[in-house]
Amino acid sequence: MACMPVSNAMARDTSHPGLPNTYISAFLDRHSLGLNDNNVELKPVVASAAVGYWLRNGIGVELEAGFGVADDSVGSLDVDFASKLGVNLRLESPAVSRFAAYALVGYVRTSYDATANDVSTSVSLPGGRLVAGMTYILAPKLVLDAAFTHHDYDQEVRINSFRLGVRFDLGS
Repeated sequence: MACMPVSNAMARDTSHPGLPNTYISAFLDRHSLGLNDNNVELKPVVASAAVGYWLRNGIGVELEAGFGVADDSVGSLDVDFASKLGVNLRLESPAVSRFAAYALVGYVRTSYDATANDVSTSVSLPGGRLVAGMTYILAPKLVLDAAFTHHDYDQEVRINSFRLGVRFDLGS
């Protein structure tokens, strides 16, 4: 029995037999980067893309990559968001009236360059990430995605974000 992405339980098109259970996503994240020692909060914008595979109904794995599209600064502190790489386990509920809830549990490495008082440094933060979101089926293979994310790095840096994007299911 073939696995089906639960978000596309409405109507299935099997014209892509080489890509069964595969999906791609694209979204924008509005990050809230907090530095606890300085009580500073920066809000860069990150563009991301993911490719995923449904292991079975409601359970998928995905790889994600992103880069900064709008950096931020506060006072003499300037942050240039460099990249984000991650892997996620996706748990998604069956769609009800075109809506489905989901959670992502994953590992992500975020990199950014910071400049304060003309001193530059590059920072790479590895850590866990939790995402809670909702999807809305726009068409049989096209899904709108909105979510809140929390990155857990250490006591000094926290990143929360709101993301909005789309997901396209490639196969049956």
